[in-house]
Amino acid sequence: MSTDTRLHALVRDGFTDGARYDKHRPTYTDESITWVLRKLSTNFEGLHEDDLSSSECDILELGAGTGLFTKSLSKMIPEGIVAAQSFHWFANEKALSEMLRVLKPRGNIVLIWNIEDRRTDWVKALREVYNRRELIPETVSYYTFKWKEVLNNDGGIAHQESKTLDYPSQGYTADGIVEMYSTLSGITQMSPDDKQCILAELRDLLRTHPDTAGKETLYLPRYTDLEHYIKL
Repeated sequence: MSTDTRLHALVRDGFTDGARYDKHRPTYTDESITWVLRKLSTNFEGLHEDDLSSSECDILELGAGTGLFTKSLSKMIPEGIVAAQSFHWFANEKALSEMLRVLKPRGNIVLIWNIEDRRTDWVKALREVYNRRELIPETVSYYTFKWKEVLNNDGGIAHQESKTLDYPSQGYTADGIVEMYSTLSGITQMSPDDKQCILAELRDLLRTHPDTAGKETLYLPRYTDLEHYIKL
């Protein structure tokens, strides 16, 4: 289990342009927000969604970034820790120890990610191009699930539920998808020449792939991964 508490350089330096990041990243569906609200406390059992703002609460959101998820959680919600699209960046023993230090017994840890669906061939091909030049080590990658090992190896928490939700496909132009990829931390930290090279490669793939060639609108499939733990 990693105990390195230094913030990875890709996190520290890779998200400096919040406006571009927000413009191209997916928001969170009402279904996923409701799932999070329901999991954060049994106090909400039997309540209608309109009543979810009726209780006072404390919440610690880790890795809030530009606040995409924070805006969706503008209502008051029960005591718990939430990490949206970020836990894999700081999934280590020290970080989890600090989370459990401030969380009350039976308090909740809820993790959420919006993930590109690589079962679609052209999406898989895009990621293969990106991964060949990937600057993100396996220890902080969502896709290696090292973050899950950190959670499952800690005796102070218990896993409650994993949930996968559909995410409505978003329409992009080819240029829009390339621009979205340009905001990924692995690319933002490249040299100008390397950045230009990989973006050209991504653009060429979309221009020539049989599933995307000649199409004005490309619908990027995603799904939402949700994980719920409680402090023992």
